[in-house]
Amino acid sequence: MSANPYDPVTTTDSTQLADDDWGLNLPNIRYGSFGSSRCKNFCNFLRERSRLLIIISCILVLGIVLICIIAVATHSSSGRKPTDKDKEKRWENPKLGLVFYPKPEDGSTVISFSAEDSTADNPIIKSLNNATDAYQLQLQFKRPYIDCTAVNNPPDKVCRLGNTHFGDVCTKHTGWGYHHATPCIFLQLNLPEGVTIRPIDKDSFLWPLSDEIMVHHNDSNYVPVLCEGQNTQDRMILSLHGFDNEESNPIQYFPPDGLPAYFYRKRDMNLPFLKPAMMIHLSSLKDNTLVHVKCILWGQLFDNDGKMIDHKLLKTTFAVYLKE
Repeated sequence: MSANPYDPVTTTDSTQLADDDWGLNLPNIRYGSFGSSRCKNFCNFLRERSRLLIIISCILVLGIVLICIIAVATHSSSGRKPTDKDKEKRWENPKLGLVFYPKPEDGSTVISFSAEDSTADNPIIKSLNNATDAYQLQLQFKRPYIDCTAVNNPPDKVCRLGNTHFGDVCTKHTGWGYHHATPCIFLQLNLPEGVTIRPIDKDSFLWPLSDEIMVHHNDSNYVPVLCEGQNTQDRMILSLHGFDNEESNPIQYFPPDGLPAYFYRKRDMNLPFLKPAMMIHLSSLKDNTLVHVKCILWGQLFDNDGKMIDHKLLKTTFAVYLKE
């Protein structure tokens, strides 16, 4: 009687069965690593071109870093608002030094304005009107006003300085540019009695500090003015939002040569004196962004004895905030 095929296996025989015992003809098994030759070729390729891969990786990393820096700078600059004006400098006494107008209402150095609100009744516009009244050309046709030069500036005359020197944009009729969000800032130099000013020459110890400005300054009768962002972030804001035209500049000067040095000469103190002044025009402001600007008059001051004195009177700083 044959065995039941469903009975459980109860044998304890551990004899190993060969394939032939089962009647199976299996192929021989080959042991090997799949794709080993491909991996080896790929590794050799990487090894031979390791320098190229390093260069490409560095370029990619630098690109990502630059993108992050620009994104952070743009984000931070767009949020710069004068939220705490107590931390801003106060508007200084206009009797001495390089002074700017308009004078902010709150007495700080932040010129805050909106293009839509820049009407004739705006305090900013009124401040500029008052500061420039004495420079109306129609008031200077009578004696003792004359057109002075570096060789003709008699002490018993008043050197004429009309508002036509302040450019076509920086006028009372154009609202000093504020209505178009391109404001004009009035700079006026007030020096103590007896103090004179001259442009920096090559014999001055100040020349190494000013060579980039003075090398391109050809008129020794005028003292050039340079205004720029007060720090790296301010300069970046001005440069990022400036004109694309290479001939244009986010900060323009009227007159372009600076302030006439020959106005400060020995003169009759009983006569009126038109203090040398000029306009700077800002054409690259961004809405809701606070920008700090510093202006330096690149000259050298001398007292009555011809001794050079402190130059802190030739600097001023202010901030501009264009409200949306």
